[in-house]
Amino acid sequence: IEERITLSEDGIVVIAATISKKEKKIVAGPDCQMRGFVFVKESEPLLKTISSMFVEEINDALTGPYLDLDELNKTFSERATRFIKRENGRQPYVLPIIKIID
Repeated sequence: IEERITLSEDGIVVIAATISKKEKKIVAGPDCQMRGFVFVKESEPLLKTISSMFVEEINDALTGPYLDLDELNKTFSERATRFIKRENGRQPYVLPIIKIID
């Protein structure tokens, strides 16, 4: 119920990327979509910053000894939520999606 209330009041940010575990790099993305909390004209700088943060978090995780997707998703989601709240006062639901190939 709490997540549905957040979605209705503050919107959602979905960001996705595909990584190669063997090559330890991003092979597709990130693709960031926002719904329900910011106008399209205002969103471009926000999208770029969030995408950069996502790439940074993924690259940091890939340099470690093992890749913990749960921790990566949690860390990025918290970081992005704090950033968005600072920028426009809203606290949307942040949903990172990471697909691993090979």
